[in-house]
Amino acid sequence: MKALGILVILFNLIFAQEIKSDSSALNPLNLLKRQNLLYSAGENWIPPSLPSESECISGGCCLMPLGGFFIMREALKQEVPLESLQPAVKPKFSIGISYSPGIALTGGALVGPQVPGLGIPPPENVLALFYLNNRVEIDAQYHFDSHWALGIDGGYMWVKLNGRNPWFSPRDTLENEVKSLRTTFWEISTFCGLIGLSYRFVNGKRMGYIGGGLEYNIAEALSHGEWVIYYPADYFPSDTIEYTGKAFRWGRGGGVFMNIGFFRPITKRISLNIAWTVRYSLAKEYEWKLPPWAVLDKPITYSFTGLYLKVGFTYIMFKKQTNKGEK
Repeated sequence: MKALGILVILFNLIFAQEIKSDSSALNPLNLLKRQNLLYSAGENWIPPSLPSESECISGGCCLMPLGGFFIMREALKQEVPLESLQPAVKPKFSIGISYSPGIALTGGALVGPQVPGLGIPPPENVLALFYLNNRVEIDAQYHFDSHWALGIDGGYMWVKLNGRNPWFSPRDTLENEVKSLRTTFWEISTFCGLIGLSYRFVNGKRMGYIGGGLEYNIAEALSHGEWVIYYPADYFPSDTIEYTGKAFRWGRGGGVFMNIGFFRPITKRISLNIAWTVRYSLAKEYEWKLPPWAVLDKPITYSFTGLYLKVGFTYIMFKKQTNKGEK
């Protein structure tokens, strides 16, 4: 035991002498602080990872257990990158916010006007099958470990569609009348709740994730329609009647989604997330409120099925600090 104690003192004296040989180190501990090896940003002492005990005494010599001395000495000799010696963090709980523009299928009821073509449908007929959707989400994730996480999200979607059939019309009809639709549009907003599971993977500088889950939708819609009804010239008292009104409608439903993306740390707690999301999601109409003069042509189903680009930021709350490379 005495021989081991003498050996430790000799090693530490040699190491202290190397520090003193640096003319820029007025204090032997300054070099350690500049290298960020054993001190945090707040200049708090971080004990080496292997030793079971550590103590530092005055007198120009910093004593430490033998294992920690070898690790630090070898790191200095090999010029190990400083970031590899910094403490890593293991996430436990995170919250985030994101925006997702998307291209979605309108579904059969809200397809845009189809233009007659000569044998081949014109391109605008294909474009009328889709619409641009907007979506924002706030999510919270519980991390089981460094790979698996359970997420619960709340989202809001909104869109305006012009020139789509309002699916309600004037109640009264007369013989020989001719109906003509003028201005029509839809405003659809949807509140959605999501639950999903994701898997995170890190391979060098590549940090990504893949996941999927279920969602539930509550849709609120407003459809606006204007009609001009023409009658034969001998009709009295008028040969035209105009109807203008809005219908308020509600739908609900659900779907599934899958996303794949990557994340990049911006700060120690905030990361940038970008992902592609494929979604199959619907909401079927179950209630509506019409103008007094109108009748519902048919209930419809709202479609949010499509491809979305998700861009957002995540704030990570940490469980504990671990050394990089620790499982």
